[in-house]
Amino acid sequence: MRAIISSTVISISDDAFGNCPNVTLYGAAGSYAETYTKANKLSFSLLTVVASPTAATVLVNGKMVAFDAYNIGGNNYFKLRDLAMALSGSDRQFELGWNSLKNAISLSTGETYTPVGGELAVSSGTTSVSALFSTASVFLNGTEICLKAYNINGNNYFKLRDVGEAIDFGVTWNAEKSTIEIDTTSGYVFE
Repeated sequence: MRAIISSTVISISDDAFGNCPNVTLYGAAGSYAETYTKANKLSFSLLTVVASPTAATVLVNGKMVAFDAYNIGGNNYFKLRDLAMALSGSDRQFELGWNSLKNAISLSTGETYTPVGGELAVSSGTTSVSALFSTASVFLNGTEICLKAYNINGNNYFKLRDVGEAIDFGVTWNAEKSTIEIDTTSGYVFE
């Protein structure tokens, strides 16, 4: 569960999140929310963070694919449409759409991705940018799932490992080669 706490909040009841041991509070640096989470042993994340363009090479099933991706806090974040396009035709392909009734992103596994244009377009930016925590709702095969995401320049970027776990494709890091490896022939393995 995620909860965004405004920087104007100056008090939170001690038992406000007692029934939510897995809650993560999002707020501004130095805010009451940050102090509260430390005192109550809860997870805290900043609403706005610095995102650096991912410098790693990305391989999808052994083939190099260029992505517009960012590294935030040691994790890589990708656009869902880029991942859907790169995995299209594989055993782990998925369709991506918008559910206007739920005001949410919908993902359907096993379905062919329908391109909308602009997928896998890589920006030439090499400088770090500001990323704002995203509250985008995502449904996978009709069930709501929790994927950590940030909005960068108007686009949502999702944590690759979260997407890999949800869709069940392999994600590994090869430190020697500075390479992110996505494998659609294997399932997700927790690291």
